[in-house]
Formats: sequence, C-alpha cells, structure tokens
Amino acid sequence: MTSLSCWGEVTTENEQDVIAANRKLHPLQEELLSVLTDILTTAKIEFWIDQGTLLGAYRHGKFIERDSDTDIAIKNEVHFEDMHE
Repeated sequence: MTSLSCWGEVTTENEQDVIAANRKLHPLQEELLSVLTDILTTAKIEFWIDQGTLLGAYRHGKFIERDSDTDIAIKNEVHFEDMHE
C-alpha cells in the first residue's frame, strides 16, 4: 500500500489509493465545513469556499475526488482598510 500525505502529489501510481482515502475524508470535511459555516455566519464574518473546493462545487457539486483539503477564504477588513490609506 502506498503511503499518502494530505499534501502529497497525486500520481498515476497512487491515484486510486488517494481517491479511496478521500472517499472517507470528504464526509468529514463536509461536516467540518458545515460547522465552520455556522460559526462564521453567526459571527458575521464574510467567507467563501475557494480554489479546488470552489472548482469541485462548481463543476461537480461536491469535492474533487483527488483533492484532500478544504479551501476557504475569509475577508480581512483590516487588510482592505490598509490598502486605502
């Protein structure tokens, strides 16, 4: 069996192992994203899914089967205020 890293490269040799591992991981990521959504929404913090997570949601309505992480972006008001000064 191939050793998998969450941030490791997906190759033709390990692709099926990565996909199998992600089938177990993605439901947990969905649950975590749901909890995080509730927390950030309650706190009135602007955020959005980003990068591979956004691409998977747009193209497939779910996580990309080869992608092992969840990408979100959070608006940083302080950063935007500094840009205008």
